[in-house]
Amino acid sequence: MFNIPSIPVLFGDIYLAYEKNDSIKFADEEFPDPYICYNNLLYDDYFTDSEMLSFNGRKCYRFYISELSAKNYDDGTDECHCDASLVLCENECIRLNNDESTFICFCLCSYYGSRCEYQNQRVSLAIKFQAYSESRQTLFEIIIQLIDDSNERIVHSHVQFTYLFARDCETIFYYYLLYSTRPKNQTKTYSIHVDIYEKQPLNYRGSLWFSINNTFLPVHRFDLTIAIPPVDFNGEHCSKHECIHGKCIKYHDTQQDKIFCQ
Repeated sequence: MFNIPSIPVLFGDIYLAYEKNDSIKFADEEFPDPYICYNNLLYDDYFTDSEMLSFNGRKCYRFYISELSAKNYDDGTDECHCDASLVLCENECIRLNNDESTFICFCLCSYYGSRCEYQNQRVSLAIKFQAYSESRQTLFEIIIQLIDDSNERIVHSHVQFTYLFARDCETIFYYYLLYSTRPKNQTKTYSIHVDIYEKQPLNYRGSLWFSINNTFLPVHRFDLTIAIPPVDFNGEHCSKHECIHGKCIKYHDTQQDKIFCQ
């Protein structure tokens, strides 16, 4: 049986469903239209419309429609339609510079263009965490970064959130990470860098690294289970490498001797 996630993920026009074993599967069922998302941090409940996302004091709904158009109703209300992400606002459409004939489409982070007609190249993450028994009451700060293999280790995008095993042990976290250039630089190698800190007090616990293969794909999907490093993990092990600034750190739980300068 498929479970619809609390934060649904889009892959083009195909919805994803998640089984109880956390593996991602495609589903043929037609689900209701998803939430409208602004800056990837605000979202509505999946099945209810009682709590709609407010933008400039207006309640906005998200739809899909094929073309940009405007329609007036007898009661004086109107609506504005966008290609991949329709914004239907209560009582008033969003207009550009108060121009009655020009509308603005506010796109999801995975789309761009004047009508949200194009898809951004991105990494789609579905992550579940595991913690050792001594860490199950510890509040963690998690930072996930999309980086490249340049000497500067450029951070293209990142997300930051807290994790508590007692609260989030069954939670799967869904995020998009976008590349900083459009299109992405095909000559570079990209990877996912994860930093984990104890939040109170702020103590560094460890870091993990995941390589992104098949970089020719416009959308790369990761289904990850991350084990939070134990309290006694010693990541400072860089006998063959020295950092000019900062200190050398060994990644936790990697099959190769992967290190970085912190």
